[in-house]
Amino acid sequence: MKINGDDYQKLKKAIADVLESQGDLSDTYQKQGFSHTWFRWDMYHASGFRVGDGIGIIGDINIPDCADSHIDTALRKALRDHGIKEW
Repeated sequence: MKINGDDYQKLKKAIADVLESQGDLSDTYQKQGFSHTWFRWDMYHASGFRVGDGIGIIGDINIPDCADSHIDTALRKALRDHGIKEW
């Protein structure tokens, strides 16, 4: 996983903050027919967390060559760590 260690913990905390403030809306998303992908990216955007490249884009964490797929992998793990299963 490209986002690991302290960087992963920061992302996981940002997701935890959203879940704490808004609750676990995964059942609602699933009942409405939205995908788990949609749900996890909504959680990411709601967190206001930013992944930058450290060159042109400065974020909460900076990882050169970090693609959306790397962020998505970390989001999947963060949600699993919070007990939210994929559907």
